[in-house]
Amino acid sequence: MKHFPIYVILIITIILVAGCDIFSSGNPQNPGLKGKHVTGIYANMEHIVVGTENYLFLSVDNGSSWRLVDTTSVRSDSTSGSLPPNNLGFIGHTTLFGSGSFIFAGVNNGLHGGILISTNNGRTWTERDTSFNKGVNCFTKINETVFAGTDHGVFLSSNNGKSWKAADISGMSYQIHALASLGTNLFAGTSFNGVYRSTNNGSSWSSVSRQIENMSIYSLSVIDSSLFAGTYSDPSAPLNGVLLSTDGGNSWKVVNGNTAGTLYPLGPDLFASISDKTYFSTNDGNSWALLDSVRANCFATNNSYLFIGTNEGIKRYPLSLFNK
Repeated sequence: MKHFPIYVILIITIILVAGCDIFSSGNPQNPGLKGKHVTGIYANMEHIVVGTENYLFLSVDNGSSWRLVDTTSVRSDSTSGSLPPNNLGFIGHTTLFGSGSFIFAGVNNGLHGGILISTNNGRTWTERDTSFNKGVNCFTKINETVFAGTDHGVFLSSNNGKSWKAADISGMSYQIHALASLGTNLFAGTSFNGVYRSTNNGSSWSSVSRQIENMSIYSLSVIDSSLFAGTYSDPSAPLNGVLLSTDGGNSWKVVNGNTAGTLYPLGPDLFASISDKTYFSTNDGNSWALLDSVRANCFATNNSYLFIGTNEGIKRYPLSLFNK
């Protein structure tokens, strides 16, 4: 039998274990939109809608092919296929959210924005409330009410986007990066003001904990009764990275101490963009596995795939990789 020197065995072991990304060998698949900065994804069966900095794209075959969605009818000053323009000359990002047969596309260009709505899986879009011009960063839903987190507070619609109004009658106007619902509680992640909680559909808000009251919260995610927050890793702050609360936001602990962006729950698993790479945890953040060496801006799933939007397009992973 041939014997290998111990240092050769060590090198092979390091290659196989350290930073190993088993999901990238033959997977993920890269179904088009290369070079596009993807900021939002919606998936329903084989219909996939993608929002980029300037456009909406639609696939009807799980992302194997794409076409530009024509939004020129939304506003008369639109250019061919582009989202509603603005005086800055660019669209900051487009956030997508599904509610029943409705898809909401929230636009944010840094000064203002709007909400487009589709009722046919992204084929056509309308702007039902043309008076709403806030820059939108996120959505969530409680019962039949859809909430939009904007650069100027939380807004709500109880008629599928026909009209929007400020949720907080007292005028809470923080920049909202993230929204999540846990039972009847609504949580809002703010810029430099931590997490706020509402127990009355957003009519009033209170800071959940002094532990995180001055932090910027970039994402919120719920798995069962656990609330996760993704934050910027600031060495001077008492808490950093991915945070976990099991008591409705009253107290928090760190489960990953690195800069965290988008969080996404998939059954009992949590996916996260951490330090410009994508990881997932199957045990409430106690340990993490590398999924891909790219930054995930957004996630979505249908009955076949997990989709990830990156700065360079779309990646997709068969769900069978995770259902083991």
